[in-house]
Amino acid sequence: MEYRYLGESGLKVSTLTFGTATFGAVGELSKWGSTDAKEARRLLELCVEAGVNLVDTANFYSQGRSEEILGEAIENQDRLYDKIELLVEIAEGYAVSAAEVALAWLLTRPAISSLIIGARTEDQLHTNLRCVDLKLSQQDIEKLEAISRPGSFTHTGISDLWRRRA
Repeated sequence: MEYRYLGESGLKVSTLTFGTATFGAVGELSKWGSTDAKEARRLLELCVEAGVNLVDTANFYSQGRSEEILGEAIENQDRLYDKIELLVEIAEGYAVSAAEVALAWLLTRPAISSLIIGARTEDQLHTNLRCVDLKLSQQDIEKLEAISRPGSFTHTGISDLWRRRA
């Protein structure tokens, strides 16, 4: 699989994007076919094996059912848990949360000029804000880079931009 940078984001995406418009298709999209969760899981596995790391979805595909099936299909993807386990492992070494490590790592990426952070509580906001003071070792950054390389779905695309401009 060939990969290219997504604009100036610093993200490398596969030259092929897997579309999910047929997942749970209803209405007009059902003319294209309808993919259930079991088949969607298998199709996504094949994409990952081929190196596809970009999935297109939109909340209007089949009135949102497409995104529900996509969620069901990727729910047990082992690489996601590998990433979480690595974040937790690194976080324990710094005595911080996995979220702080994830945010601190994102801040090391040259294309990231600003992160959008959110919080449900004041404590969570303080935790997120601390990421700017967390300096990850080069070894930890390299571990996170390695596990985030193509071979899993790490990016999603918006296919309804035209609707947003209307």
